[in-house]
Amino acid sequence: MPWSGGERSYLVRYSAGHLVKAALPVGPARIDVESVSHVPGTAGVPAGAFTHAPGNPGAGVVAVILQYER
Repeated sequence: MPWSGGERSYLVRYSAGHLVKAALPVGPARIDVESVSHVPGTAGVPAGAFTHAPGNPGAGVVAVILQYER
């Protein structure tokens, strides 16, 4: 779930009837998940994101590609 107005960013998945937070490589105050897409015919769900200084999305920015395997 992408951040809005500087809020923390989370990525959730649906499992056993519930939404649960997916593990991210850094804490929610240091990452902004921008896009998520299912790849038809695969179990992969890639996401585009960027990491940054805690609470400062304009400092120390590094682009990342996240890969969630179901």
